[in-house]
Amino acid sequence: MLAYITRGVPVRLENSISAKRDLIVLEEDFLHLDEITGESIDGILGARFFRGLYVEIDYKKKRIILNRNLPNKVLKSDYIKLESTFINHKPYINCTINNDGQDIDTDILVDTGAGIPFLLFLSEESKISLPENYMVGNLGRGLGGEIKGYIGKTDKISLDKEFVFEDLFTNFQYYEKDTLDDYIVPRDGLIGNPILQRFNIIINYVDGELYFKPKRRYNKAIDYDISGLVIYAFGQQLSDFFVKEVLTGSPAEKAGIQTGDIIKKMGFFSTKFFTLEQIYKRLIRRKGKKVNLTLERKGKKIKKTVILSDNL
Repeated sequence: MLAYITRGVPVRLENSISAKRDLIVLEEDFLHLDEITGESIDGILGARFFRGLYVEIDYKKKRIILNRNLPNKVLKSDYIKLESTFINHKPYINCTINNDGQDIDTDILVDTGAGIPFLLFLSEESKISLPENYMVGNLGRGLGGEIKGYIGKTDKISLDKEFVFEDLFTNFQYYEKDTLDDYIVPRDGLIGNPILQRFNIIINYVDGELYFKPKRRYNKAIDYDISGLVIYAFGQQLSDFFVKEVLTGSPAEKAGIQTGDIIKKMGFFSTKFFTLEQIYKRLIRRKGKKVNLTLERKGKKIKKTVILSDNL
């Protein structure tokens, strides 16, 4: 993989002044973010971009607000300051996890770019272990390709002893110690947007502080796609969808869906009217729910029914 570094490029966000930043330009699109998200994406802003700023994230209004001073609302409302550590401009918080009655303290990265709720790393030296029930999962895609792992449940997690989630869908990934050492800092896992969107968040990149304001019923059950389908968008408008992968032992595999199948309909509705996000939402249903799909395989139309189950 070849990449170029360009120094001091003027970058201006919407309604803001220009700032000079160094950019990395990939010679080839290894991430395929358009296909994975179903949205046209030209690049990624990392945490280092926001150094020297107070960043407020409002998930409900889908807004990121940049401030040069700590917003007054922090002092006047019920924002809670979490005990955090900033390393390389990235915030880490303490998280206590509990499986089988054992409390384990972990250092967790607050990752506003992650689409999974919670990830824990596994190694020979770690106290963290896979739960009794789990299934093989696809955790996403990085520069090295598809990231493989496992999906299970954690009995309880506590974020800095302030916010508690129970029976939480959790991703697990094995790593070699030398591999994680490349990150320079030790970490046990990460917390992603499906949990973070339950809060209003202010990240103080100036002083290294993190503030959470919980929404009502912030710890209600988090929906999770358990179909076992990994779906990518394609086409000029990203309005066509194909099965990139079918997870082993999943409801989708049991239904006979195969890698490469093109999804034409969900129920009676053409997927031309859906976004990729909407397709995944229709796969997040209660246990026992049936999802009827019309597929195209090698030029022929076929119908399959996925019966969602939760054996975790």
